Amino acid sequence: MQRCPAPCLPQDGDHKRWKVRLLDEDLEHHFSPSDLVFLSPDADEALTCVDKSKVYVIGGLVDVSVQKRSSLTRARELGATAVRLPLREHVADVANRRQPLTLPAVLEMLLHVNATGDWLAAIEAALPARNHTRPPELSRSGRRKGKRARLEAQASGAEASGPSSSGP
Repeated sequence: MQRCPAPCLPQDGDHKRWKVRLLDEDLEHHFSPSDLVFLSPDADEALTCVDKSKVYVIGGLVDVSVQKRSSLTRARELGATAVRLPLREHVADVANRRQPLTLPAVLEMLLHVNATGDWLAAIEAALPARNHTRPPELSRSGRRKGKRARLEAQASGAEASGPSSSGP
């Protein structure tokens, strides 16, 4: 944890209570690849449940900048499993489903799912509000579309109920 950039850890020091291991050596010296599960936004398969017998690698590749596919590549090199968080399956309004998440957010999701099995609640609780898009009716373009639709409906309603001319 000493090498982890400060912005990726909780400001209140909650991470000191986590059951984590700081390893200065490669993972394969401590764990069998069959026991490792790398979380990678680039993985095809979504994580469906938390298996207590597995070792989840959630922050082993934290860096100042995001390097695409690095966790997926590392998992493949080791012969380990790589999965992604099931954001697209459970939360339709996440603005960017590949957006890097903080270690606390990912850990909070895993802990919540482990305790309740509820991915939707876990994701919504862990993701900051800035990661959620606004419902279409609350966005500027959504309000404009709604207003146009109401005006068109009023106009077509007025035409339909307007005076009809009956010829002589």
